[in-house]
Amino acid sequence: MELVNELDGPFDYLHLFVVTQAGMRRDFPTLREHLRPGGMLWVSWPKGGRHGTDLTMRSVIAIGYDLGMVESVCLRVDDKWAGLKFTHPKPGKTYHNSFGTLRVDEREIGLRRPVPGDVPHS
Repeated sequence: MELVNELDGPFDYLHLFVVTQAGMRRDFPTLREHLRPGGMLWVSWPKGGRHGTDLTMRSVIAIGYDLGMVESVCLRVDDKWAGLKFTHPKPGKTYHNSFGTLRVDEREIGLRRPVPGDVPHS
């Protein structure tokens, strides 16, 4: 694994450690733009309201959907941090769970990049 200070080119794996919803909405789109089509973007946040976080699994998934990616795996990083894996959605598939819905139109793949504040497609 290589740790970098600046993003240059596409990556197979990126990991965002974040404490606030505002921070996730700010940083997630930049990382998404540097993720290869088959890559994974992990988001980790403090569990149980630690470090003054306003993030929960529900809000992390909802923000990910708002920003055009879908979750697949949740895990415990350690006693203090949780993690959730996001991937690019598959064309023509509707993603739905109790936290959000994302409909991906095949015509939109590669043409439209969601930005912070976008409303997810229904």
